[in-house]
Amino acid sequence: SSVTVMNTGLPSPIISFSGEPSIPKKVLSFLPITLWRSVVDLFGSWVPLGLLFKYAFKKYNLSSKIISGYLAPHPTPMYCGGAKAWPLMLPFFKDDSVTMHTWEARNCLKIWKKPFLVMFSDSDPITRGVDKEFLKLVPKATHVTIKGAGHFLQETHGEELAVEIIKFLSSSKITHI
Repeated sequence: SSVTVMNTGLPSPIISFSGEPSIPKKVLSFLPITLWRSVVDLFGSWVPLGLLFKYAFKKYNLSSKIISGYLAPHPTPMYCGGAKAWPLMLPFFKDDSVTMHTWEARNCLKIWKKPFLVMFSDSDPITRGVDKEFLKLVPKATHVTIKGAGHFLQETHGEELAVEIIKFLSSSKITHI
């Protein structure tokens, strides 16, 4: 078995009141997630996903059909539980329930011995630089930078991702998927 990570992270708590010299600067760097959490707090499962996806994909000029595909699993607010829960899975404080899980995942990666592929885009404002954190956790990981891709790299660079994953699996001598 192997792992491929793309434009993601295992963040430490954003706000720590012990020895943190610049809390506002750190919170500002997590502004998109902070805003998403605030919207969830305000609207619950009535998250305006249509507006969120239109804004997120604005730069890529995606067709309304593709955006509709992202909205398809969420025909009514009743189906927006994942969109509501996701930003709450990022730890803001050390005592958030998810903090222990991210620390456990980091500890698991520190002793990871199987093939590990880190693929990040070079133009994602949300996860820029996080690939280096994975490379510190798994020093023998294979690293690929997808040039010209943003946060939703699977939308704009899907074929390139597939080629890189196949190349990785072949070089890792993975015999079955």
